[in-house]
This record gives sequence, structure tokens and C-alpha cells, in this order.
Amino acid sequence: KPQALKLEVSVDGGRWFPLPDKVVEEYENAKKAGEGSVLFISRGFNYMLEIENMQQVNLDTGKSRPVREVEIQAEGSDDNSDEEEDSDEEEDGDEEEDGESEES
Repeated sequence: KPQALKLEVSVDGGRWFPLPDKVVEEYENAKKAGEGSVLFISRGFNYMLEIENMQQVNLDTGKSRPVREVEIQAEGSDDNSDEEEDSDEEEDGDEEEDGESEES
């Protein structure tokens, strides 16, 4: 089965948090088109994902965090899948808020 790509951003305490699928999609499109960055809104902040040096920059605060690509088996049979599901659950509420703020 094909592998799905995820993007994760490094957060405080050495944890990696998944970015929304919409951002991953825009990242892949921008990369193919040879663009250098992707702009997105998350949790009410404006972010720029710099493709070349793989950094997420908060445009409101100027804070920069490392981003990494993670390839995930579509079957989800990896040993890591439990950890990923946990972090997704924590992220779910935020992602729903993102959708509401983008629609308005």
C-alpha cells in the first residue's frame, strides 16, 4: 500500500505534533511547484512553513520551530501508530476550531 506523508512540528519538551492534513497537502503542492513556503492559520495564529530549511515560523510572534516529514504506512500496522493516535486525539479539538475560524 502507498505510504502517507505527515508533517510534524517540534513542540516544547521534545514532542512532535502532527500538522493538519490540509497543510501537508499544500506543502506537497508547493514543493512540486518549486515554491519556498506555505502560509497557513492554526489555533488563530498565522504561520509560514519554510520548505527549504523545514521550519514553521509563527508570523505573529516570530517563533520558529523545526518541522519533519514522516512517512506512515497506510495500513497503520506500525508499532508507532498508537503514539500517533494519541497525539491526534489531543490535536482534534484544535483542528475543529481551525475549520471554524477559516470559514468565517
